[in-house]
This record gives sequence, structure tokens and C-alpha cells, in this order.
Amino acid sequence: MHAPETNDFSACLGRIGAELDRFADGRYGDALERREEWTDALTRALPDEGIGADGVVDELERVVIPNGMRLADPGFWGWITVAPTTVPI
Repeated sequence: MHAPETNDFSACLGRIGAELDRFADGRYGDALERREEWTDALTRALPDEGIGADGVVDELERVVIPNGMRLADPGFWGWITVAPTTVPI
């Protein structure tokens, strides 16, 4: 069994934070237009071996964050899932 990676959290969180900033400013557009691309990536079988912290952050940057639900987008229509907040993400 491998020990969890507990070093360099700042770098990992910095990468995720930068990607969330890009997501929040709307540069990725509508994820529905590329639905097959990201649903294929999310529905594949889990690996037999872990991919490490960098691999997980890479997948968050490449697949998960750019295709998130844009609840805070001015053009979003749908439903209210929670009470309002000052931080939209």
C-alpha cells in the first residue's frame, strides 16, 4: 500500500485555483457542446494503479473543472440548489 502524497499541497492547490479562475471567467464556454469528450473521460474504468497527485490534478485541470456546471454564469437557467453565497463557485 502506498503512503498518501502529503507534500507540495500549495503547488497542487495553486494549479486547481488557477483553473477555477479560468473556469469562472467563462473561457471554456458551454460544456454541453463537448459532452461526449468529457463524459467518455469520466466513465472509463478506474486504473489498477494510482496515478499520483500530479495525475489527479492533471485530470481535474483537463476534464473536471473546464466542464463544470456554470451555476454562477449570467446566462445560466435552471434551478436554485442552495442559498445564495458571496462566492459563486
